[in-house]
Amino acid sequence: MTTLSVDTEEQVWNNYNLFTSTKESTDEEIIKFQGNIPEWLKGNLYRNGPGAHEINDDPKTTFNHAFDGFAFIQKYNIDGSSQTVGFRGSFVKSRTYTESIKNGSLKTRQFGTDPCQSILGRFQNLFFGRDSTTHTDDTGVTVQMVQNELLALTETTTGNILDPDTLEHLGALVTLPYGRPKDSPIISMATAHVMFDNKRKMTVGYGNRMTNKGNFLDIVFIPDDISDEVPKVNDDDMDELISRSRYLLYLTDNITERGKNYNRRIKATTKSFRFPCDHVCYMHSASISENYLILTEIPYHFTKFYGLWYSVTGGSVTQMFKWNGETMPTYFRIISLDTGEQIAYIPGPAFFQFHHINSYECENNKKKIIVD
Repeated sequence: MTTLSVDTEEQVWNNYNLFTSTKESTDEEIIKFQGNIPEWLKGNLYRNGPGAHEINDDPKTTFNHAFDGFAFIQKYNIDGSSQTVGFRGSFVKSRTYTESIKNGSLKTRQFGTDPCQSILGRFQNLFFGRDSTTHTDDTGVTVQMVQNELLALTETTTGNILDPDTLEHLGALVTLPYGRPKDSPIISMATAHVMFDNKRKMTVGYGNRMTNKGNFLDIVFIPDDISDEVPKVNDDDMDELISRSRYLLYLTDNITERGKNYNRRIKATTKSFRFPCDHVCYMHSASISENYLILTEIPYHFTKFYGLWYSVTGGSVTQMFKWNGETMPTYFRIISLDTGEQIAYIPGPAFFQFHHINSYECENNKKKIIVD
């Protein structure tokens, strides 16, 4: 093992740090630190975020947005009894990452960076369709342990499966309901910030989509209590499952057998609940109380016109949305964690929110929920 040292001197914050790139640490390294770790503390802490903001250290390939950096997973192995912290860091070996590194240029459209520099080229994509392999599968927002594997997630409808010990890339997660193809899709988005319900031992997530046949909100409950046996599903051929969508076909190249089995397990055990909705709004996060999932549907809505304008101008993803807070409220959608049923749909003052902090039910009135 090698040794890292941590500089404890306070540094002045500046925006340059948002775009500082890092290197991989494929072997576990021991971190030197000041102070003491409680002896009872033992476990792994995982972090996710952008780790490289250019390709192969070439400044000419610098990305336009802080969210566009390639996903970098950090693992801290903390052991209070021995007063040690081991560190391992690895880029998520998504197709976006591997193809971009191989070719020396960005190969997919990110949150705020479009490799297609030509306005004419973007305009042509409106009529001939964007090559499905230019849709990003880089997932650099959150990381979550789900059914004994590590998932790296973002707001797209696919995730990346990682080995919790080595951070090895096992393949793409494509079997959640909102990742599956649907007739006449226009846009599909998912939450990066899935939540764990400790009472019911399940992961809670959601996604929304606009189609020519209506708008839909999908809620998913993924149980954590599973058997070691890979469950049988109606469509046991994972390649056939994925090939139903041209959007997902290119992700099968590097998926391992372990990754395929994980997709089968997720498909077989996930409970999903679908609700029609009037608008596809930007919902970056939600929260859960003891018994409910609380969604805040802010009046920041995807529109076809703004989506077309974004496609041509090459701006950031948020430019596809229009603020309608002057005329529309924020809705609170309350979902039962026991049944998946909608309990309430409550209008409130219009506001924008990015992250939920916490939600809880009042002790003397369980029908009253406090949302931070």
